[in-house]
Amino acid sequence: MESSIERLTRRQVEILRLIGKGFRNREIALQLGLSERLVKACVSQLLLLFDASNRTELAGTLAPESPIFERPLRGWGSADRAAGGKPPPVRGR
Repeated sequence: MESSIERLTRRQVEILRLIGKGFRNREIALQLGLSERLVKACVSQLLLLFDASNRTELAGTLAPESPIFERPLRGWGSADRAAGGKPPPVRGR
């Protein structure tokens, strides 16, 4: 039987990883080049899938050593923000 994480789409994995790192919906949207509305909908799906009542509980379902945290994220990251870079344009608005 496959686990909840194994059934996630690539986008859901990316969003879940960023939730686990403490990003807010707006920051996730900027990071991934998505609309904030789409991120909110995806977070709602993840909450249902993992039977979590809030983002903190959702993030707590993942262990830092989980394979979900091993793959690199694409796009604009915190190192880019620290260096004063600009985020990529947000698509889907």
